[in-house]
Amino acid sequence: MRGYLMLGPSENIGDMGSYFVEENRKWKLFQKVKESVGIRQNYGISDYKPADITLSQTTIKISELVQYSESFMDAVAEDFKITGLYVDETYQLLHGIGDINRFLKFPNKRLQFNLLKMVPEELAVTLSVGIRKALKQNYKIVSRQVAIREGKKNVLVNVSIKPIAAEKIYLKLYLFFCRK
Repeated sequence: MRGYLMLGPSENIGDMGSYFVEENRKWKLFQKVKESVGIRQNYGISDYKPADITLSQTTIKISELVQYSESFMDAVAEDFKITGLYVDETYQLLHGIGDINRFLKFPNKRLQFNLLKMVPEELAVTLSVGIRKALKQNYKIVSRQVAIREGKKNVLVNVSIKPIAAEKIYLKLYLFFCRK
C-alpha cells in the first residue's frame, strides 16, 4: 500500500489527492496513504463477489486480491527470470516487474523515463524497431537471442513486444519480456 507516484511536468494529482501525500513538490513525488475502492488492477482475477458482503469486507477482499496478484507476478518474474516493462507509444516507462536493474540504467544527470535511453544500446535498436513494427502491424513481435554487453561478457536475451488492448482514452501499452 505504501507505493509512490511520480508525475511529469504537465501532470497533476487531480481527484486522487486524497489517496496520496506530497513527498517532494519539486519532483512531484507522492506517497500512497489510502487504498481506492474503485480503482484496482486485474491480472486474471475474476470479478466474482458474494452477494452478502459489506463495503468494508469488499475493500479488504479487493486489497487482498491485489496483494495476491502482485505477489504472484513477482514470484513468476523471479522464478522464470523475466523482466516485464509497460511503456507507452512514446517509449515512456510506466511500470516494471522483475529485476529491472538487469536491463535498465537510470541516466546520471537528468531523470528521464524514456526506455530507449535506459537500456543498453544493442537492446535500444531492437526495441525501437520492434515497438514501431508492433504498433504498425498490431501483433506480437519476438526477437530471439539479442546480444547485449553485461560487464565483460555478451549475454543473449529474448525480447517479446506485445500490444495490449487498453481503453480508447489511454495510449496503447506494450509489454516486453526479456529473458536471459
